[in-house]
Amino acid sequence: MMIIKMNFLYWTTKVIRMNFHTTRNYRQLTKSLNATKKLFVYNDKQNIIGTFDKLKNAIRTFTVVVATTWCITRYFAEPILLQGPSMEPTILHNDIIIAEKYTAAFHRNDYKRGDIVVVRSPMNPHQFICKRIAAMPGDIISERFHFSNYRQTVQKGHVWLMGDNKTNSTDSREFGALPMGLIIGRVIYRIWPLNRIENLKNQFVESNKKDF
Repeated sequence: MMIIKMNFLYWTTKVIRMNFHTTRNYRQLTKSLNATKKLFVYNDKQNIIGTFDKLKNAIRTFTVVVATTWCITRYFAEPILLQGPSMEPTILHNDIIIAEKYTAAFHRNDYKRGDIVVVRSPMNPHQFICKRIAAMPGDIISERFHFSNYRQTVQKGHVWLMGDNKTNSTDSREFGALPMGLIIGRVIYRIWPLNRIENLKNQFVESNKKDF
């Protein structure tokens, strides 16, 4: 019986020790798992934060580019594709020009005779046309058009526009003088085609004569 008791005590002690070690190992394992879980959660948070920062930077860059482009094309200069024969031979069909918009936005009274301008069509507000300023406010227009002669004075705040190709141009001879407010830009360069890149700034020589 004594031996049995000793064996029982031995195995009881061993089981208790095993349970103790198992409990300690379990706690260590739990701590390791929690630490690993925290590490994964931290990495996930860092990845989410990094992705969010990249997205925020991309949106900021896109906004700056769009705003800058809008300001440049609205107030400074814009490339425009011109179509039609009305400005031949100066500007041909499908030429691409640069129109400066600073004058239209801030110094509208700085236009001169001979300037080539892009204006909003008085017959279709969704369409733009390109013509040359032939007369300024106060100038007297005397023109023969459609087998009839007419004579009129350009009123204040208006300009008289004509195409260089007078035989194939719809201009002020049909719709009259246009308000300067319809001018959106002044043509300064042709940039396409490459073999005809040219400065198109006004080379008109002013004179005291105001009768056209």
